[in-house]
Amino acid sequence: MPRGTGIRGVTFDWWHTIAETPWPDYDAHMRRIRVERIVEAFAARGLVVEPEVLYRAYDRHTELLARKWGERVDLSGEEQIHAFLELAELDAADEDLMDALAASFGAAIRTKLPILYPHIGSTLAALKRQGYKVGLISNTGRTWGRFLRPIQDDMGIGKHFDDRIFSDELGVRKPDPRIFEAALEHLGLRPAEAVHVGDDLVADPAQGGEDGGDARRTDEVTDHRLRRADRNAAGLVTEGGLDRPCLGHVVERRRRPVRDDPVDLVRRDGRIAHRVRHRPRRVAAGGLGRTDVEGVRGEGRAQDLGDRRRAPRERVRV
Repeated sequence: MPRGTGIRGVTFDWWHTIAETPWPDYDAHMRRIRVERIVEAFAARGLVVEPEVLYRAYDRHTELLARKWGERVDLSGEEQIHAFLELAELDAADEDLMDALAASFGAAIRTKLPILYPHIGSTLAALKRQGYKVGLISNTGRTWGRFLRPIQDDMGIGKHFDDRIFSDELGVRKPDPRIFEAALEHLGLRPAEAVHVGDDLVADPAQGGEDGGDARRTDEVTDHRLRRADRNAAGLVTEGGLDRPCLGHVVERRRRPVRDDPVDLVRRDGRIAHRVRHRPRRVAAGGLGRTDVEGVRGEGRAQDLGDRRRAPRERVRV
């Protein structure tokens, strides 16, 4: 068991932390592949659907998802499919067709698999050998948890995780505290016993409540996608265990984040912690409502999720 730090577990983000996309224009590639597969799924059942209809629906679907994600809400795979069909003004009562549409979205990632960052497998294995609980907390796009798990297993890293949390299965997205709390509960850890490693200053910090004594917090590590993995994961793994002062140094090297929520960065014994000055907005229970779909009907081109000139927001893979 780790000694001397009080840390008993490490959770990781997935995209741009453990794995990278295989194409620089990944979202455009996935859009084309998914639409082509949806056309094939309908054609296999004797139904003809114009690709342009599906492309328009796909772009409006992207806008719908971006709106929900901005509220820290995620839709299940089934909710996403129903929303897409409604936007395309199509009906798919056939259960086999629904399964084919789910595969068209979720299995498209297998066309060209993600690329693991160097030494990720050995880093995860080293943490396990040293007695740490290891978890994954990932916001998903249209590649849901049930598709990502077997891919991670095939890549040889799934065995290192004690638990994997995917936003489409929980219904909330980072940085909503509930997704971090779920991971801590599944791992059997208290907030002060966990470190979270991620690349995104918007999504990956875990936020607490306004009452500092009741805050739910994980220490934030943003090692810019673990690019220094060949240096023993940027000091994450050492012979003596987890080096917390080094983690704080990693965070301090980066610019302070610009966030929608008023946040103070507080230095505590070589660490960076977040102190949120107001309670995070509550996310209503439930998934997709008809008004959500109606709100994007007839709208123009979906917003560009990769436009970094705008105010910083969560980096997403759609």
